[in-house]
Amino acid sequence: MCWPKRDADANPDSKWNANTYADPSATPTPGSTLWSQQTSNVTTNLAAIHFLNDNEGWAAGPNATLLHTVNGGTNWTTRVLSGFDPTAGFNSVRFLDQSTGFVGGLQSIIRTTNGGSSFGGFIFTGSTTTFRNRFFPTTSSVVWAVGRTTTSGLGARAHFRYTFNADNSLSSFTHSDTGSDIPQDLYFVDSDNGWSVGSNGVIVHITNGSAATPTFATQSSGTTQQLNGIFMLDISRGWIVGNGGMALRTADGGATWTPLTTGVTNNLNDVHFKDTNNGWAVGAVAKS
Repeated sequence: MCWPKRDADANPDSKWNANTYADPSATPTPGSTLWSQQTSNVTTNLAAIHFLNDNEGWAAGPNATLLHTVNGGTNWTTRVLSGFDPTAGFNSVRFLDQSTGFVGGLQSIIRTTNGGSSFGGFIFTGSTTTFRNRFFPTTSSVVWAVGRTTTSGLGARAHFRYTFNADNSLSSFTHSDTGSDIPQDLYFVDSDNGWSVGSNGVIVHITNGSAATPTFATQSSGTTQQLNGIFMLDISRGWIVGNGGMALRTADGGATWTPLTTGVTNNLNDVHFKDTNNGWAVGAVAKS
């Protein structure tokens, strides 16, 4: 499901409404004529998609599935990654530009610097109790991830920062906090400022992200629902969606998160805004 979002600047309690728009001319009414099924040529589930422009985009999924289009999705080409363990999965794909992009999974991270002609990266070994749910690059050599690890034998919330060095080796930084919550998504607006969201309504604000020791501060969400997706328009304005139709909005960098009425009880998995007025959220199909 997806729908545009009405601007909440004037009224922080304004509702998400499938039939109300801040600017009808800017965002047409959703309908079957605006969505058309495309042929991916794969039967594997797809977990992530990212477009650089109207024509070029990438999609990724489990079993090391990676697809590329240069004509808006009319045709998708499957990229075969030689020597890569398919079980390492993929749950994320994001390109900084047409040359540099990152693809990641629970136990993997790979990078291309030549537009996908070749990829180099790493399969993480060790216990599968350490895993990564989502990746987000901040520079051509640095990519962050969130997930789970163990500390002193206990489960811990984890933030990972991976740096591809000049010799293509990998340096890593991990910040962990013992607890039951598991981060599900993250978003950075620049190299130093990011946010992660996850189970139990946890929001973590990351500052000084490029420093040797970044700062991690928990922000109050006002909910215990699992938070699944976050999008930050800039350092001040952002939106979060989660289970049970949960949606939150901030206009002050997360110092306060205001709940929004979505009108649904479905689990919402991701959110994206093109400007302050217009955005979309997607999630689970309603049960009959």
